[in-house]
Amino acid sequence: MKKQLEQSALKKIIIFDTDIKFATNLASILHENNIDVIACYNGIEVIENLTITEFDAIMIAETEDYSTQNLINEIRMITPEIIIYMITDKSSHDTENYFINGVDEIIKRPFDHATLIESLNLYTI
Repeated sequence: MKKQLEQSALKKIIIFDTDIKFATNLASILHENNIDVIACYNGIEVIENLTITEFDAIMIAETEDYSTQNLINEIRMITPEIIIYMITDKSSHDTENYFINGVDEIIKRPFDHATLIESLNLYTI
């Protein structure tokens, strides 16, 4: 039996990644911790979901296939208060611009389940 991790203060999250397997696995981890998740595999799905449903946060996995900065700009226009997490494997030096461009937190790959939930608990709703 899997150990239940500390429950996040965040209740509803969108995951964006073009890697369907990664997004599905990440959604499973969050579901196990009582977080409602919608996984989106392209930016259009993200924007559509944000316009019809309220979310606490979005997790964007950095991808070479998609302009994450354009997506962040669109997200901020629709829901300026949403918490944006960027999932990346870049070094700290390479991620400084994310904060300037609207990202609230960085989650470094690789990460384990406990680290992920701990990162989400930095914010309380």
